[in-house]
Amino acid sequence: MYITNISPELLGPEEVARLYGARWEVEILFKELKSRYALDMVPTSNPQVIEAMIWIAILMLLISRKIYRVVRALNPEAKMARFTTLRWSNIFTENAGSILASILRYIGLETSLKTSLEFSISEAVDPHVTRKRFTEEWWA
Repeated sequence: MYITNISPELLGPEEVARLYGARWEVEILFKELKSRYALDMVPTSNPQVIEAMIWIAILMLLISRKIYRVVRALNPEAKMARFTTLRWSNIFTENAGSILASILRYIGLETSLKTSLEFSISEAVDPHVTRKRFTEEWWA
């Protein structure tokens, strides 16, 4: 039962139910983007970086949902009714690295330990090494 101030002439009961269902899907989508794809706290005020982070989150969501549909299609007899998109997003984000490695291996691209280490070393270097630290004055 839904309580609304929309007149019955404008929308019938079935239409109101569909509208609330769609609204709920949008709420779940934003919850997933914020909680699983790091849009709850954006660590910058740079508009270009914010836009890039939003696009990355949307792309991750699209990839996640595509794989979710594949998983559901491969398990038609399984009790998939309780296998929600929010539950799937937990599984996806926890295993994204393994999933990506499997996909790359499937298409013939394989990373080696050397490549992984070189990437890790290049990313570990602090780009702000010459920046004056806030706490330096406290410990001097």
